[in-house]
Amino acid sequence: MREKKKEISFKGYRESERRSERLLVVDDEPQIRELLSDYFGTMGYMVSTARDGEEALSKFEPGLFDCVISDIAMPKIDGKELLKRLRAKDATVPFLVITGFPSVEGAVETIKGGAFDYVTKPLHVEDLLIKVERALYTRQLESSVKASGERLRRLMTIIPVILALAVVLGIVWKQF
Repeated sequence: MREKKKEISFKGYRESERRSERLLVVDDEPQIRELLSDYFGTMGYMVSTARDGEEALSKFEPGLFDCVISDIAMPKIDGKELLKRLRAKDATVPFLVITGFPSVEGAVETIKGGAFDYVTKPLHVEDLLIKVERALYTRQLESSVKASGERLRRLMTIIPVILALAVVLGIVWKQF
């Protein structure tokens, strides 16, 4: 007797909230890819999937994705190697790791390698959502700080010019 496939639906939950963030979900397990794609899709994210690191590398371009969620253990190119190669292409994109073999050493190694955070299996999609939102918020803050720093540098460069012009205008004004 065949078991009936359990259908999971997230319809109606925050469906009206449309977001512009794009996620890349990389996992060799089709059920995990589908679960995450459906879940984040109903949360308003635009989601692309890849079955392994090789396919992810072919889809990834700097600026195309706002966050990458990847399994560690995959054929061809594993999650650690994918992280390393993506960092070479785009050092700012948040990378979250999914692992079925959690260990403190593995987590530390992954974070040192540039991952934003890691999640253990079995997955709790609500926890993963919180980590994705935190990663995106952190990236946005870092971008804002960088932009503010650039504005400050421009302002600091123009202040001496304005002061010099004021002195010259003051001298010219006194002559009339």
